[in-house]
Amino acid sequence: MSTTDSLTNVYNRHYLNEVFEHKFKALKETDNYLTFFILDIDHFKLYNDQFGHVKGNEVLQKVAQTVRDYIKRQEDLVFRLGGEEFGGLLVTDNPGETSLWVSKLTEAVEQLQITHADASPQKVITISIGVFSAKVKDIDSMTALYSVADNALYQAKNQGRNQAVIIKPQDAL
Repeated sequence: MSTTDSLTNVYNRHYLNEVFEHKFKALKETDNYLTFFILDIDHFKLYNDQFGHVKGNEVLQKVAQTVRDYIKRQEDLVFRLGGEEFGGLLVTDNPGETSLWVSKLTEAVEQLQITHADASPQKVITISIGVFSAKVKDIDSMTALYSVADNALYQAKNQGRNQAVIIKPQDAL
């Protein structure tokens, strides 16, 4: 089975599950944290409706490239989770600093200055992000990590989009 998404050339969701298990086992006895983030392109359906799927695919590629260029340490991984959702899995010993750094992806994507659909509240393509870090020894599954980051993503969307919501390790699990 392929490990990369053919459109965006980042890892796919299947590989996320595989690599999580490997990292989880390798780091279980350490004091390291796993930081997981989920990002979603804001009002992407509006973009596709106005400009078509070919242009939409180009936006997916540009956003994926921007995220991949930003998250560039060799051990950090970027995934296409499906549709216009991307995620990342990072190992860190400083979850606060790492989460803040990830949150700045909103600026990197906004700086692409890709004109959004006329019906969109945003003039350019933006993203919302949910970020969560947890000590590896406190995590019992990828589902738990994913669920908290996903809830943070929905908070970012509900608070107006084009922002990141960070859930601190002590505030979840």
